[in-house]
Amino acid sequence: MWRNRWVRVGAIALGFFLINGLARFISNITAPDESEIPPLRSEDSSTDVVIAVSGALAIVLLLAVAAGFWAVRHPAGRMAADLGLATLVGTLLALLVGPFFGGNKPFDEGLEMFVLQFLQFLGLGALGIFLGFVTMVVLGKDWKTRGLAAYAERYGRRPRRVS
Repeated sequence: MWRNRWVRVGAIALGFFLINGLARFISNITAPDESEIPPLRSEDSSTDVVIAVSGALAIVLLLAVAAGFWAVRHPAGRMAADLGLATLVGTLLALLVGPFFGGNKPFDEGLEMFVLQFLQFLGLGALGIFLGFVTMVVLGKDWKTRGLAAYAERYGRRPRRVS
């Protein structure tokens, strides 16, 4: 089952969505009641900020690890396309279904906030993919570097002398 390309892409998209949904759910649980909020207090508490940043870092880490594994086994174009699709699907799931985990609806905050969150999630996905790929390139473990090393090993020797 895991050998299927689209199952792995779907698993990454589902992981992206579940991380966001879990962060929204925890934020909803830890939010104080409306009656307990003093009038001069800001809307975002420090707990919400910590949960949001932790969720964003978890998404970047998920995609960085996935990009590292994909970079070892596949060319860069395929890796970027697969993880880009997973990021796009995970983003759409997180924005259209994820708010229900937090007790909201998808467009409660308006279209502007929806578009900003969409761009933020795509940016986080691109950052994770970039970090994972660059790490494998720096370590010399990516698909192309390993292929070039094998080619140099095979054909880089001096030719045999004919006597």
